[in-house]
Parts: sequence; structure tokens; C-alpha cells
Amino acid sequence: MHSQMQGGQWPLPERKGVVLMMTIVDALTLMIAFASLIVAVIAVSKDKK
Repeated sequence: MHSQMQGGQWPLPERKGVVLMMTIVDALTLMIAFASLIVAVIAVSKDKK
């Protein structure tokens, strides 16, 4: 989207590294969010029994 406007400023390998890092951070954030969600669901289902 706006990454194309910035394309001229950065050398390509560096930009790829930044994009890769962001992808890893996003994946970790998603995993942590899902993990906490699952833990919450398990805690609630244990409380109900």
C-alpha cells in the first residue's frame, strides 16, 4: 500500500529484512493472543464444572 512510496529510500535487502521482522512480530502477537484466549476458555470451562 504505502510501502511502494518509500521504495526509493531504502535498499531492497534491508527493506525485506524489516518486512520479515514485522511478519515475525505479527505472528508472535497473534500466537500470544490466541494462547491467552485458549487459556481463558479453559479456565472458564473448568470453573463451570
